[in-house]
Amino acid sequence: MSAAATLRLRWSRVSPISSRLAARSLFWPLLAATGASALFFAIAWLRFATYHSSAYDLAFFDQVVWNGARGDGLRSSLLSYPFLGQHFEPALNLFVPLYRLHATPLWLLGAEALALGGAVVPLWALARRWLGGGVRPLVVCAAYLLQVGIARALGFDFHTEALAVPFVFVALLGAARGDTLLLLLAGVAPMLCKEDGALVTLGIAVIALVVHRRRAALVLGGVAVAGGAVVVLGVMPAVRGGASGDLVARYAYLGDSAGGVLAHLVTLPGTWLGHLVSAPSGPALLMALAGVGFLPLLRPVALLASLPALLLPLLAADPYQGGLRLHYALQATPLLVCAAMLGWQRVQSSAHVPRFVPAVALLGGALATWLALSPLPGGHGPDAVHLDGLDRAPAVDALLARIPPGASVAATGDLLTHLAERPAIAEFPSRRRAQWVAIDRRAGVSAQSTAAGYVTAAAHLGEHGYVRVATVAGVELWRLP
Repeated sequence: MSAAATLRLRWSRVSPISSRLAARSLFWPLLAATGASALFFAIAWLRFATYHSSAYDLAFFDQVVWNGARGDGLRSSLLSYPFLGQHFEPALNLFVPLYRLHATPLWLLGAEALALGGAVVPLWALARRWLGGGVRPLVVCAAYLLQVGIARALGFDFHTEALAVPFVFVALLGAARGDTLLLLLAGVAPMLCKEDGALVTLGIAVIALVVHRRRAALVLGGVAVAGGAVVVLGVMPAVRGGASGDLVARYAYLGDSAGGVLAHLVTLPGTWLGHLVSAPSGPALLMALAGVGFLPLLRPVALLASLPALLLPLLAADPYQGGLRLHYALQATPLLVCAAMLGWQRVQSSAHVPRFVPAVALLGGALATWLALSPLPGGHGPDAVHLDGLDRAPAVDALLARIPPGASVAATGDLLTHLAERPAIAEFPSRRRAQWVAIDRRAGVSAQSTAAGYVTAAAHLGEHGYVRVATVAGVELWRLP
């Protein structure tokens, strides 16, 4: 028998065994991914079904994609310019065909749940590459699912950057395996989910270069820097047609333009360093590191790769952004988890550190911060998931169904998420005169609406020509005759 025939015979005997072993090894991560995705979607659906979702940003994204499905491009009546001038998120086009089949924000919520839960599978594979087998990959996956950044994002409906999370792990898995194509294709995915995803792509490139010595990482890093600059400094201003974006105002203490902010960061570091160590940014930074057991400190280069995506929100003057509340910790979370694994990798071979210490630090830090700060059931915060409201949902649904599909609407944020698939929407109160107004007296309103005079506007609707149609379960419906 020839050598080739002998090899084929041996492979025919080994292959079924290896396939069964691979299937068994994938069982737990697939089970965890399925369970996490189902749980995440249930949480998102409950927020939506019980009228606790927010106009900014679920109604916003819903109308943007709905307009895209109608052939009007990614637009919202909440903006005076096309959406890509506000956030460069071409990945939203993936939902356009789905909205043509049936328009509902549940597509968005389902995709986010699947992305965040399904990320467990490539993360598990990456953890096996970096840390070996046994329980270590399961510990890493459990710690990832308990990250406060994940929980807070789920408590704030849909944001496109959630779709990028699994691609961080896939790209670094490609780097670990020497798969250049996988590294590059998955590595650019965050840039398609949001303009500042370029910072995530840059972090992937740094880890791939330093840890795995992949020359393709230089290409990926160049794409991140050049592509991010072109989008932020060229494409987005052009889409806005000269209108100023409102996001740079959050960094007004550093400059009045994107270029000015960048220059200030380099020439006057004392300003932003002082901001970074003060509240709410300082405590938020400690929270982010505590959530991964401070293990990234053991691999400074990996921590450095995470810093651009982490510092961008921390340096903002907005208290929610600077405090990493809502969804603002989401982009840095997968990079921090990867940095924690690399820190664990550095000490696991040390004779001076017991093997269980990194696992306890990572899982303990994740669990402690989740219990203390998570907005999910059992946690705390203004974005907590509420289970009340299911009893009144059918009555409110029937009331809102009385609004004609093409009519313009102004509504409180919790109601607007159910009314966004129409040409003109606004959060109440609004300067625009809408044909219909829906007010939920039982729900809290956003700080933006309160500051804009919600109570006064609601009390004077009759004086402005509106007629009350009905009041059901604390929801008032008004219209212009």
